[in-house]
Amino acid sequence: MFAAIALLVSSAAVAQFVTPCPTTPTDITCTNSGTQNGSFASTATGVKQKDTVSNSRTANGWASQTSGGGDATATNSGSNTGGIAVETVNGGNATAINSGSTRGIANSTVASGFETATASYGGWFVSPEVTYGYRIPLKDFLVTPRVSVRYVGGSLDGYSESGSAIRRSTRCCAYKIFPS
Repeated sequence: MFAAIALLVSSAAVAQFVTPCPTTPTDITCTNSGTQNGSFASTATGVKQKDTVSNSRTANGWASQTSGGGDATATNSGSNTGGIAVETVNGGNATAINSGSTRGIANSTVASGFETATASYGGWFVSPEVTYGYRIPLKDFLVTPRVSVRYVGGSLDGYSESGSAIRRSTRCCAYKIFPS
């Protein structure tokens, strides 16, 4: 079985992926909390061994791979000017998560051939709940009937992007749920 996911992202910051990555028989975990020059790849080869690679600052592409059936995970919460590749062979789940606010875009119509798009997004979420209960002792048992009221509400402010020829923009919504 083969699964692969690739994302393209990017933004800015000093250190690099810690190598060799901390390794156990079940996990390999690589993290970058500084600046990584050049691409980086981590591969778990053990049976069901997981490979997790994360970037919280600045990277230039990386990969998380497994060949023994384990899960591969790549997470970006920083800036990445290269791609993110996640691949599993012989089973396992491949997961890529990008929550960074900039991404690199190849554009042959600009002099450098490359642009950096910067995202702007926001929102909020709230879920208060009130519960009332009363304890009733019955022989060897304690019965507690309860009643609850919950409100769920939030707003997504939409998404916009600047810094590239493709200026993406979406408007979104407010939502409210009052369970009965």
